[in-house]
Amino acid sequence: MASSRTPAKRRARAKAASAVNGAVTATALSLVEAVNQSEEMRARMERWADELSAINEVLVHELSGRSPSAAIERALDRSAELESNIQESAEVVSSINVGLMSGVTAGKKLTRKLRSSNTKREAIGRLAFYDPLTGLPNRLLFNDRLRQVLAQAERHGRGLAVMFIDLDRFKAVNDSYGHDVGDTVLRHVAQRLKASMRAEDTVSRRGGDEFLCIMVEARNELDIAKVAGKIIQVISAETAVGDAKLTVTPSLGIAVYPKDGETASALVANADTAMYRAKRTQKGYVFFSHSAEP
Repeated sequence: MASSRTPAKRRARAKAASAVNGAVTATALSLVEAVNQSEEMRARMERWADELSAINEVLVHELSGRSPSAAIERALDRSAELESNIQESAEVVSSINVGLMSGVTAGKKLTRKLRSSNTKREAIGRLAFYDPLTGLPNRLLFNDRLRQVLAQAERHGRGLAVMFIDLDRFKAVNDSYGHDVGDTVLRHVAQRLKASMRAEDTVSRRGGDEFLCIMVEARNELDIAKVAGKIIQVISAETAVGDAKLTVTPSLGIAVYPKDGETASALVANADTAMYRAKRTQKGYVFFSHSAEP
């Protein structure tokens, strides 16, 4: 199924992702630079320490039993300079290590913040486009997908069907067993509906006990009728909720593109009309017909 994001939304997400990647990259580069600087200072300190050790050996040998010469004095000065350099470098390395630890901590905080932000974005996305009870696409996402598949059907000359499904006498379930049991039944119905359709089809909860389905590349009414019969069979199977064993039956109305409508609103409205005819006649499912009595 094609993405439901608009070009503006995709650009906004790409810009946000670029900013996030930039922040992560900057943090990583800062840490790498600090590590390299620390290693460079350590290597320099090792060279100075080797030089200082060699100088000290020479000084010990030269000072044995003789007065300091100009060369010895220069060696003493160099020794003191090296000791000072090593001390200062040790302090620099210590500061770099503290900075590295701060950078690592900041990096961890940034990572946690980004993960939290992504989680919040995903949660908001689900609230906007998915039904919280069943996890199915909601009316907004259904309408968007229907517009997309209609455009594809028109472009490639394909058929599709919209099914409007309503559970018969579902109010009695809520009245007799409570809304918690009713919600469990709705979740079971949602799962059974999804299992009855193909992966490329769309199953949506419209609200209450109403569901909408899009069957793409519907070749003929015979194929659609087989799917409708399967849906009625699986939904009508007994559902166990705690100690209660419940049976609900659906009524299906079917509108077929393009003969029953060429727009999303027309197809949904005509499928809704057909559903009420199915409920009134108790036929299980009914195809929309312009000549049928209202």
